Amino acid sequence: MINKEKGIRQKRPNGSFYLSFTPAPGCKQRSICLHTKQRWEAVEKAAAVRKRPALAGVGTWHQDMLEFFKYRVGRGTLRTTSVDSTKYVIKQFMRENGQETVRTVTKTHAENFFRNLRNEGRAAATRNTYLARLKSFWDFLFKFNKTDLLIFGDIDMDSIPPHQLARDEWLETAEIRKLMSKCSDKRLTFVMMCGFGCGLRKREIIMSRPHWFDLENERLNVIHTELTTHPVTGEEFYFRTKSGTNKSIPLPAGFVHFLKNEFPFREKQDWCLEPTRRRKTVNKKYRWDFRRPLEEFFKLNGILNREGTPQSTHFMRHSFASNCVRNNKLTIEIASWMGIRERTVEQHYAHVRSQKGALDNII
Repeated sequence: MINKEKGIRQKRPNGSFYLSFTPAPGCKQRSICLHTKQRWEAVEKAAAVRKRPALAGVGTWHQDMLEFFKYRVGRGTLRTTSVDSTKYVIKQFMRENGQETVRTVTKTHAENFFRNLRNEGRAAATRNTYLARLKSFWDFLFKFNKTDLLIFGDIDMDSIPPHQLARDEWLETAEIRKLMSKCSDKRLTFVMMCGFGCGLRKREIIMSRPHWFDLENERLNVIHTELTTHPVTGEEFYFRTKSGTNKSIPLPAGFVHFLKNEFPFREKQDWCLEPTRRRKTVNKKYRWDFRRPLEEFFKLNGILNREGTPQSTHFMRHSFASNCVRNNKLTIEIASWMGIRERTVEQHYAHVRSQKGALDNII
């Protein structure tokens, strides 16, 4: 009987087969799922696992993560702008499972991690992003023989509601002006003008510098690969746009007036959004994080999505593009301002609401 073959067992009646083996000398015995309910296929997969070369030397998960970024960025399969967010996901996962090396992480740890994300109320799109990034990291580890488990193989992505895929919620120009008139916080008004008026991404708003704003020519120049010095640690790093290119966006007249009269930049100011007071213990406090105040402001004024939660920062960028389309701006210009393809503008931002009485003269 195949069940009596060394190391192979069926976990439950009519369930998947598992293999118990020692991956390398000095390691504890490991039990892995063979992902099959067929006896003959389990034998073949078990033989392939046993023939696999011994695992590579054990390193910390931090070292493996750095090798992963070096490999993926070097091959051009991972954008440099996505490194920080991917690093955050990996660190959060390893912090929650409490394992010192990736070799001791099991499928149970992965299932518990995503169960906690659901319990915390994270959106389906966020959970899918976490899954995709962790899966690519574990595929790298498996490819280079740093682990013998693909722990994210059986975890399915969550279904995303159609309205979130379409992203068809946006504000018209009159609604935006009414909303901003209710805001008394100048920094928050600056954020909304960058999003609603120039279509900047969240990271671009956070990283905005005073010299990007050319008030004489009324242009906003977002500079790609700009060398920046951390004001607390002194470390030099590059800011990179997601599109990989510079962007030049015309500033609305109202935004120019706001910057000259209500939100003037002081001399030698490093960042547009600086905190009111700095805390030496937190090295990220040299910039003001507007995300929570913006969500609270949207919630207070009823700017909610169909799930009843406050709109995201992308909502402002989406409103900018939709209003440009509605005002008959060329799609090639909109794509240039937003740093996206012209086809993306046509597919995702060309669904504008019909005005009242727009068809009165048709019949």
